Amino acid sequence: MKFKSIVLFLFVFCMACKKDPKEEVVNEKDELVFDAQKWQIKKGEDYVYRDKMLHDVVYNDTIRTLSKTQLITLLGNPDRIENNHFYYVIEQKRIDLFPLHVTTMVIKITPEDKIEWIKIHK
Repeated sequence: MKFKSIVLFLFVFCMACKKDPKEEVVNEKDELVFDAQKWQIKKGEDYVYRDKMLHDVVYNDTIRTLSKTQLITLLGNPDRIENNHFYYVIEQKRIDLFPLHVTTMVIKITPEDKIEWIKIHK
């Protein structure tokens, strides 16, 4: 009887130990679930977590239903705005000050301030 109780206790204890949901991995590529605070973290010129959260943002149906104001509240101000397109820098590879390769998330906003599409530009 004690053995069953110990096994049950260990099982419940192991099930209660979960990773921090903000660190939850989306798939094997070390992609992370979107976290608004981590999205904004910048080290020097680079955003630390954006490349790992990109998939979750681009393919998130909830984000696609947001208005322009809600989008800016969630993701922060875009790095560039041009013709109702919001540009968020995801990753940059540089030699000193010269960018060699830039990955950008582009969000097109409709005249009604809704999201029309989200794309990745490399």
